Amino acid sequence: LMDNILTRARLQDQTVMRTKMEHLAMMSRGLAHDLKNLITPVSSFLVYADGRQQAGSTAEEVHASARRSIRLMTDYLREVMFFSDRLEPKHEPVDLPATLNRTVLVCAARASARGVTLEVVREYFGPIAGDSVLLQRVLTNLVNNAIDASRSGQNVVLTASAGLPGWLRLQVVDAG
Repeated sequence: LMDNILTRARLQDQTVMRTKMEHLAMMSRGLAHDLKNLITPVSSFLVYADGRQQAGSTAEEVHASARRSIRLMTDYLREVMFFSDRLEPKHEPVDLPATLNRTVLVCAARASARGVTLEVVREYFGPIAGDSVLLQRVLTNLVNNAIDASRSGQNVVLTASAGLPGWLRLQVVDAG
């Protein structure tokens, strides 16, 4: 009887949590949609104003800063939409070497532009289970943050190693 009561309570808690997550996802999608509508005219104006400022002027610097800010906001909105559509992770076998290689490929242009070297160290060769898309997303964000914190000539190292028994340790190290 006690087991049935506890099971029922857990199921009710899961239902409440799922409902809250669905509500948050719906709110996130609505907010992202509204913000995209607000960004569009600003972005259009910045495209229109490209090259109309005097080289080296304060206006050119402000224009470049505004373009970077719009790109960042657009990236944030893309992430919000991505996570609002994926409420529950998929637990399946993950090809760890392929995930690490994809992360380096996605981040390579940013690293090259900043003069930063990317390195992957694999000390773990066993199988893992998880959501490969979410894992890729987290690693890409961490590596990009490490690149941004690094100076030209520095390295960013992505390491996969065995953690506690049954655990995998993924580590991103920079010198910034």
